[in-house]
Amino acid sequence: MDVFFQPERLIFTIPLMIAFSLWVISVTGMGGHHDSDMDSDVGVHLDADHGWIDTGLHLLGFGLVPLSLVITWILFGFGLSGLILHAALGAYLPSDWLPNALFIPLALVIGLVTSSVLSRLLSPLFKDYGAATTERDLIGKIATVKSNQASATFGAASLRLENGNEIEIAIRTENPDIALSYGDRVLLTSKLPDKEVFEVIPFDS
Repeated sequence: MDVFFQPERLIFTIPLMIAFSLWVISVTGMGGHHDSDMDSDVGVHLDADHGWIDTGLHLLGFGLVPLSLVITWILFGFGLSGLILHAALGAYLPSDWLPNALFIPLALVIGLVTSSVLSRLLSPLFKDYGAATTERDLIGKIATVKSNQASATFGAASLRLENGNEIEIAIRTENPDIALSYGDRVLLTSKLPDKEVFEVIPFDS
């Protein structure tokens, strides 16, 4: 166990433990709406005006699967690869802390690649829209904002279908002057061309 808890290796051990802990919570059901809660803390759904950022995030797996999974895959790849690099190469470098200057950026790249590969392999599991035969069948349905805010440039929402399935979607407000908050209800009015993003307006019940 000493290999995991040497001070210079804790920067890799801690993310690895966090990833495993979140997986255990998800599997045991202790987290409830864990995915939605974590997604609500990070606004990663960017507008088409930032196309190169949108493309980069998509390549890393953002938007393909729930954000909580993407984050844990990055943490897992980062932590595990960092520990392996330390065990395999750390002894050949002149000090205990110098390896981290090399291993941290390399492990981060490995973590991002791990997330990208797993997101593409498993994304079909998260494309089940249940009773909706196409994404456009979701137009006119009511969703709940799950990001801290939703605006014309970013946002996320959850939508419960008739069969009980709950899905997560990226949203934008039709009116750029309107900003919505976590928990607000919205009406899906249209889908942006060639994007898995829906335009919404506030819904007052």
